[in-house]
Amino acid sequence: MENCNDVKINGVIMQDSSFWVASFFDCSNIEINNVKITGQWRYNTDGIDLVNCKNVILKNSFIHAFDDVVVIKAYSQFEDVKNEVVENIIVKDCVLWCNWGRTIEIGIETVAKEYKNITFTNCDLIHNSASAIDVQNGDCASIHDLTIENVNVELQNSTMPEIYQ
Repeated sequence: MENCNDVKINGVIMQDSSFWVASFFDCSNIEINNVKITGQWRYNTDGIDLVNCKNVILKNSFIHAFDDVVVIKAYSQFEDVKNEVVENIIVKDCVLWCNWGRTIEIGIETVAKEYKNITFTNCDLIHNSASAIDVQNGDCASIHDLTIENVNVELQNSTMPEIYQ
């Protein structure tokens, strides 16, 4: 979805994507509830990508992605992006399963003025790979007011090493 406002997604099952599964570009007032993402086996099949978004709630969902699971990014392809604010994003009551990349990721693309009021709460991060929680500021954003609370991270001694296709 691109340049969308006031979107509600409820009770959808998504599987076997060839690229990012659910992507939102320059969107606001998004509610994603009771979504299930499964069957991802290709590289670059991120679960949910929120790019230049604000006022988003992702809740009560099960997301199993091969690559990054929930990613918050800001790209420079949008008009006046360096003055944009990525804000008011809540991810709560979710089970997030990552096969290869990062389970929760802020960045690495952070071409915005700031990221603020971002909360991950009451989530289970299972079968983590490269990183369970990752904040990468590869560009110019000021990142603040990031809250991660009541998040369970599964430790696996048997995690397979990352292998590129």
